Amino acid sequence: KHGRFLLGHKIVDSCSGGVFIVDVSSAQPTGGIYFILDQLGKTLEFWAEMKPDNPPKYNVILTSRDSIEVWRSSMGMVVPGLYPRILKWYEDIKQKMPALPGFNMALALRKASALSDSKFPIFLLCGGLVETVLNTPLEMAKVLYDMQIQCLGHQASMKAIHAVEMYPMPSMTAGSG
Repeated sequence: KHGRFLLGHKIVDSCSGGVFIVDVSSAQPTGGIYFILDQLGKTLEFWAEMKPDNPPKYNVILTSRDSIEVWRSSMGMVVPGLYPRILKWYEDIKQKMPALPGFNMALALRKASALSDSKFPIFLLCGGLVETVLNTPLEMAKVLYDMQIQCLGHQASMKAIHAVEMYPMPSMTAGSG
């Protein structure tokens, strides 16, 4: 309920907002992308219903290989009814995304970091069906270092980067959870 299966109670209850990087490559197990979008939609709906004093902001990045599509040009307020709109957006652009496993995590993290501006956590929602990663440890260290420097420039602590990796599940469907 409310996306807790995918993101967990603490994150959902925090109403923190965030930038969600969704791996839409073939590294996702069958049904994995729709399951992630369903869980993300439930989380956003829960946040919209909670109406906290400081409403959460969010953005969504879809990525496959070196292709990146961003839902909004900047962080947006969480409002009711986002899930069907995000799902339609995915349906409209999924043919543009390469049908190969994996994504350029360094590129996606740089984009997410620029969007979050050191104010929101980042969520990596990845497929687990990839044999080799596209980025070297040195590339990833450089991205994380640059993110820390950005935080220093904003005089803010670095927000969490949460990673969820999807593997095939026997009965995973879009409505479960």
